Amino acid sequence: MRRSCAHLRRGQVARISCAGCDRTCSVAATADIIGAKWTALLASYAAAYPERASEIEQMQRRDLPARWDRNLPVFPADAKGVAGRDASGKVLNVLAQNIPWFLGGSADLGPSNKTTLTYEGAGSFQAGNPSGKNLHFGIREHAMAATVNGLSLSKLRAFGATFFIFSDTRGPPSGYRH
Repeated sequence: MRRSCAHLRRGQVARISCAGCDRTCSVAATADIIGAKWTALLASYAAAYPERASEIEQMQRRDLPARWDRNLPVFPADAKGVAGRDASGKVLNVLAQNIPWFLGGSADLGPSNKTTLTYEGAGSFQAGNPSGKNLHFGIREHAMAATVNGLSLSKLRAFGATFFIFSDTRGPPSGYRH
């Protein structure tokens, strides 16, 4: 095989256009270059912001920060009991304060299912406030489920909430048969 670029390794097949020249390089060779650039960028970020870099490393390993469970509410036995959504809302608010990469929301039902994060500084995630922790999906359960799946894939700790009656929007299409 003819080597077309200095960074193309022996045995790799030319498949895509290379950003650095007019010839073609393999996907793997290009990925090696991009990976090396990312590693260098992350190392310089870690040198400048060691605490934040540590959080990124924890996220990538899917670890939780130390003391993530501090201040979790305790619900003593009670004849009347506590509504599940009330208890859940209190727990979500504590977790969101203890885990920097924890965020989520509801499909237009936050006040009803108690998933709106209400602690000081929680805010709404939007263009002017990218550090907000509340996501507003509107009346779109399917889009909410897709978004939460994507956020989780990126290793954020994301949650989405709706009422049980709407949970079937996350399954196969209506009329689907095995």
